[in-house]
Amino acid sequence: MKEISSDGDVSTVDVIYPASPLILYLNPELLYILTLPLMEYVNNDTGKYGKYNPYNNEWAPHHLGHWPICNITS
Repeated sequence: MKEISSDGDVSTVDVIYPASPLILYLNPELLYILTLPLMEYVNNDTGKYGKYNPYNNEWAPHHLGHWPICNITS
């Protein structure tokens, strides 16, 4: 999912979270697919995609990067 009205962030938590009850009701597998990249990023499991991108902040991530490349570095 991508934010439309802001700077084009991909997989933003503030877009996925409000939609999650409806997505969970209609298709629980879709909610899993949407949250999996965020969970892998938080768990520092990004090395299997070719580039290890560690997450070492004290707070939860807001997004994975900007469209079309999800290359967040902070």
